Amino acid sequence: MAQLYAHLRKSKLLAILLLKCMLILCAVVDSQAQSSAPTITSFSPSEGRVGDELIIKGTNFNNASSVFIGSLMGASFTIVSNTEIRLRVHEYAATGKLQVWSSSGKGSSSTDFTVTGAPTISGFTPSSGPVGAEITVNGQNLKDVTRVYIGNGWTTDFTMVSDTELRVRVPALASTGRVVVRTLNGQVTSSTNFTVTGAPTISGFTPSSGPVGAEITVNGQNLKDVTKVSIGIGSTTDFKMVSDTELRVRVPALASTGRVVVTTLNGQVTASGIFTVEGAPVVNSFDPSSARVGDVITITGQNFAGATHVYIGSGTVESNAFLSVTENEIKVKVPYMASSASIVVRSINGQGYSSGTFTVEGSPIINSFSPSSGPIGTTIKIYGQNFTGTTDIYINQARTTNFSVISDTELWVTVPATATTGRIRVIASGGSDYSSATYTITNAYITITPNTISFTDVPANSTEVQQYQVSGQGLTNGVAVSLNISDATSPFTISTALDGVYSRSLDLTGVSNNRLNATTIYVRYAPLAETAAGSPHTGSVIHTQGSTSNTLAINATAVGPMPVELVFFTAKPKDRNVVFEWRTAAEKDNSHFEIEMAVGSLNNFTKVATVASKVGNSSTATSYKHQQLLLNYGNTLYFRLKQVDFDGTSSYSNIVAIETSAYKEQTQPKVVPNPVNSRSKLVLNSNESVKASMHLSSLAGKRIYSRDVIVLKGPNELDLPMVDTLEKGMYILTIELGGKVYQVKFIKQ
Repeated sequence: MAQLYAHLRKSKLLAILLLKCMLILCAVVDSQAQSSAPTITSFSPSEGRVGDELIIKGTNFNNASSVFIGSLMGASFTIVSNTEIRLRVHEYAATGKLQVWSSSGKGSSSTDFTVTGAPTISGFTPSSGPVGAEITVNGQNLKDVTRVYIGNGWTTDFTMVSDTELRVRVPALASTGRVVVRTLNGQVTSSTNFTVTGAPTISGFTPSSGPVGAEITVNGQNLKDVTKVSIGIGSTTDFKMVSDTELRVRVPALASTGRVVVTTLNGQVTASGIFTVEGAPVVNSFDPSSARVGDVITITGQNFAGATHVYIGSGTVESNAFLSVTENEIKVKVPYMASSASIVVRSINGQGYSSGTFTVEGSPIINSFSPSSGPIGTTIKIYGQNFTGTTDIYINQARTTNFSVISDTELWVTVPATATTGRIRVIASGGSDYSSATYTITNAYITITPNTISFTDVPANSTEVQQYQVSGQGLTNGVAVSLNISDATSPFTISTALDGVYSRSLDLTGVSNNRLNATTIYVRYAPLAETAAGSPHTGSVIHTQGSTSNTLAINATAVGPMPVELVFFTAKPKDRNVVFEWRTAAEKDNSHFEIEMAVGSLNNFTKVATVASKVGNSSTATSYKHQQLLLNYGNTLYFRLKQVDFDGTSSYSNIVAIETSAYKEQTQPKVVPNPVNSRSKLVLNSNESVKASMHLSSLAGKRIYSRDVIVLKGPNELDLPMVDTLEKGMYILTIELGGKVYQVKFIKQ
């Protein structure tokens, strides 16, 4: 008996010893796992704008799967080494801690990264309201807004009142939660919740687990007008609204273990508990963690027998293409169109997805795109990696092959006519990728520059002409843009040529690629009598295509007829001179004539010569001739004759135009006038109609703005945006045209 007791005592001590060893071993393994988690030791810069490069230093970066800037996952990043990661600040970044995640854990920075220029929210009112109610959000940098979230729902139904005020409608899928404002310059989350009144609530559901087809009873409030129920990543409309406090729903075939979400006409709510789909696939791991299209990967987990599909991002492998499948393992080749994302295994019993991200090596990577919104026909520039070999691009569900691979890191794509708001997807031979941000389709528009024309003191029984430009985007191909003067009795007419036929209506038929290129329209004012004080002539030109329209406003005043009866006025080039000739039928109290010239447009006339009257007063015809040196102005020249009386009153002749031979020889673009003002233009000549790019930078190289323009064959005058907002100094305008790059310097005083 004593020997047996001793043996049992010895066995008990051995068991305790083994247990302690196992605990120590587990601690060591756990310590090793923790030690292999990423750590962030520093980052630079400490602040930056959207698009700036961010360098993160630390350890254990080789297996990094995600990078967070603030509260949301970052865009694509590059692992330079095990101790360095580089990425661009994406448009939905927010001020906050940086985080690097991997399968071994996550590392966080000790200090915040500040997104400069990002929006801020100081408050919003009201603090609660139903779907459709208007909320006023106050803060700073509330411009260039692309999306607003209220809880789990988002919307583009908002109005940017000012840089400090935003008004937004509560969207149908809103839920009680934070207000998030996303802009082109970053995003911000409110510090308090907005309460969606009338939205559903969930107090609980039973059972907490079950197979596909099982019935779940959901209890709560406002469980009426339900439109959809989601379980994990699967949704269904197979439900019964028993009462306002009870809902019964069948577990859908595509359900996965996850949250229960109830969506109604009055908002939506997410349950706090997890529903477990019994028998659904469970993905525990996959090996390798990254591979190219066509490489073999092994997925391990549970309930794989009967699996019908494996999804790797947007790529699909059907069961007949599985290399092998057992209850706990599936082997597949990385499919064409795969993208870096979680791996999903689907069966008749539901679906399961991995917690980690599989990386498709060599697949396209979308880092950013510009602009973030626009109508049909807009050219989007997409920046990223591995774009060589691109075969298709999608804007939401709309496929297009109308794109250009500029380089391995840049794509240009034209938004197709069938596009709707959504993410951009690039498909190449090495896989595919979705943009993290959404491209927003806006309404078609017609642009008028300027949008108001004024004629001042035009002599009765004479004419004066001014011009403007009309363009459009998102328009319907093959349908004309109609121009109509609203008042049939007004003294205004329009034409597409200075010396052309003027009428009260005309059609612009050049809409192609959903665009109307900039077209010059001439407006002629021909008053028959002097206008009374305070009663100017007014009119408008209405531009329409379908439901798209814009209006040019016209204001004009007329004075008494010219005291000098002018028969004609002409200007003709001769060698390097301009020869002016005019004749008067009669003159009364005539002091002199002034010849005025405008370069490139009808809005910048200046005096270039003075010619004294030959007679002062005469009832017979008098002829005049003047010759002026023609300088290399590099553009169309417009001339008019100003007649001045002895008492200083004056009147104008008709406008004539000439093309300078020097202009046709010009190849180097230039800015006129320079130093610049609000009327300055970029003047250039092109051998063909083509798309060009303009980039404005400071002398230090900082990019201020970029835009694409359509350049027509022959002479062109292009507006210089943002001139009025520039600070004093010298700037560099870079033009990419016809495969060549030009640079023009100009000064803002």
